[in-house]
Formats: sequence, structure tokens, C-alpha cells
Amino acid sequence: MAIDSGVDRHSRGQSGVAIWIHKSTSNKIDHYKFWNDRVIEARLKTERRHLITLAVYGLTEGRDGLNEEFYETLLKILDKVNRNDCIMLIGDMNVRVGNNRVASTVGINGEATQNSNGRTSIDFCTFDNLKIMNTFFKHKEIHKFTCEARGHKSIVACFRTNMKTSQVIQDIRVYRSNAMGTDRYSVIVCSSKFSTTMVEQK
Repeated sequence: MAIDSGVDRHSRGQSGVAIWIHKSTSNKIDHYKFWNDRVIEARLKTERRHLITLAVYGLTEGRDGLNEEFYETLLKILDKVNRNDCIMLIGDMNVRVGNNRVASTVGINGEATQNSNGRTSIDFCTFDNLKIMNTFFKHKEIHKFTCEARGHKSIVACFRTNMKTSQVIQDIRVYRSNAMGTDRYSVIVCSSKFSTTMVEQK
């Protein structure tokens, strides 16, 4: 089952997000919501509590005014979800957060590069008490970089969770053989409570 939100065909490629839910899990959907062409939400029942997944597509570097508006909207959305649930923000945020530890927000296993979008994202996650989980698991480069284009590698797809969810995440790694003709790679999340595959396509 696919839940998707985007723009009309004349604006294709500018934005749009989707959440794919396996048929075996579709009967556990509590609700889903289209916030806008860059954010959609799905809430699923799990064994012990609900899981909220927000699929997010961030703006590219250098669009400061629009980025500020984007993060303000995202904060308002998070204010409206149930904070007792497990919360995951997945998708291509077009950020590079670096590998310098920032309290409980950023770990040391990311990439060396940090950009302006990355700094904004770190501030956002710190303010809202979220962890950028990609940066907390050590892997070889082939299992770490989510994008490879024009000879450059980067981690632009970050997996963010609230602190409650971070406690049940056991591993996050890139799975390359599922790239499907795109410069983005799938990100596999292993958990003791649920399993998630974040597929980045562009």
C-alpha cells in the first residue's frame, strides 16, 4: 500500500513524498494524513504502542527563507502528534549533519561534511529532542552513504526519532541492491519492536 502526496504533473520533481506499507501491516493503520506536498503522516498500531511515521522531503541548500518556513511547519506538525507514541521522521532532508557529537542529537559515525541545512537540522532536532540515528551506528562507507552522484557521496537521508523510539533501534544501514536506478539508496532500520525500510528515490 502506498500513501503519497505531491504536486501536479507540471511541477513534477520539485517535491513529493510517499510511505509504502507492506500488505501484512496495512490492517494496523490507525490513520494517515497529508500535511502538504513535503510531509505526510501514517500512524500504525504496534505491539505495545502506536508508531507515527512522518515522511519528509526537505528543500535543497541555499533556500534559507523557504527552509525556515519548512521547519516552522514541521515543528507545528510535531506539536500536534501524540508525544506518547514512537515517532520517526524519515526521508531526504537534503542535509549533511557531519560527525561531531552534539549531546544526544548527533553521534560520531556520520560523514565529515556539514552544510547549512545540516546545521539548521541539528538545531531543529536539539530543540525538539530528536536523535539523528544514522550517526550513532558504525558501518563501512558502502553501508553508510545514502546518496552517490557525480562522483560525490553524502548522507542526505537522515533517520530521526524521539528519544523513546531511539531506545528500541538496534541498527541502521544502507542497502544498496535496492537502489532501483536512482542515485539514492534504501535505508534499513532494525528494531526490537518494528521494522522499517526507508527507500530514497530521486
